[in-house]
Order: sequence, then C-alpha cells, then structure tokens
Amino acid sequence: MTPDGGRLEVLADLSIEVDGAPVRVESAGSQVRVVTEDVRGFVDHLRAAARATGSASARGSVATVAEALAAEGITGVLAAPTGEVAVLGADVDSPVGRLLWGTRRVRVDAVRLLRSSEAARWGLTGAGLVLGALVLVRLRRR
Repeated sequence: MTPDGGRLEVLADLSIEVDGAPVRVESAGSQVRVVTEDVRGFVDHLRAAARATGSASARGSVATVAEALAAEGITGVLAAPTGEVAVLGADVDSPVGRLLWGTRRVRVDAVRLLRSSEAARWGLTGAGLVLGALVLVRLRRR
C-alpha cells in the first residue's frame, strides 16, 4: 500500500539478462509485465529461487505469490514474444488455476507456454513429423 493508504502502484521499465536471455520488465499502475524469449528458462530460475527460500513446492510458491499480488491489487503477466503465457494476481479468477495451482489467481495458456520454448517447438515439430509419417504409412496400406 502507498503511504496514504491507497493501492500499490508500480512504474518500471527495466531490461536485464537471465543466463544470456533478454528479459524486459514493464509496469504501469497495477500491472507488472515480464517479457522474455526464454520463458521456460525464466520459469526454471523462478523455481530454483523458490526452492532456495525454503518453499516446499513450485505449486505452493506460485499460489503464495499470486495471492500476495492479488492482496495488493497487482496483476503479474509473464509473456513471450508470441503473447501472454501466464497471468497471476488481482485480475485473475480461474477455476482451472484452482485445480492446477491451488489458487484461482493463476491462469496459464498452456499452448503459448509450449510454443514459447525452443525445445518444446522442436519436440512438437518432431511429434508432428512422426504423426504425419504414421498417417502416410496407414494410408499406403489401404
């Protein structure tokens, strides 16, 4: 909260690198937006940080952060160049988040999460090629 008792507002524009991957943090008002090309690497670093602070699980850490952000009226957005991957905090009410993360204050776009990872893109491409080959073999046998 601000000294006058109002909601916390953040104004930021920051560019950093995390293991060589550019990360941009932008904020205005009650939304903080983190944009990175390596979402998976960024999330891996967040998990490591959560473990270092003694958190029992990544799921619990995400729920704790989401609830803390919501309590302050802040919404956090994790984005890749392809779009928003996850949103947590004040502007989120997700029944699926409750099942997966233990809080309704988290929403994850699984498709964008997969598409944002270079390894996942190669994995999906490989799976698509294998599936295509199986379909062709099946069609030839007819």
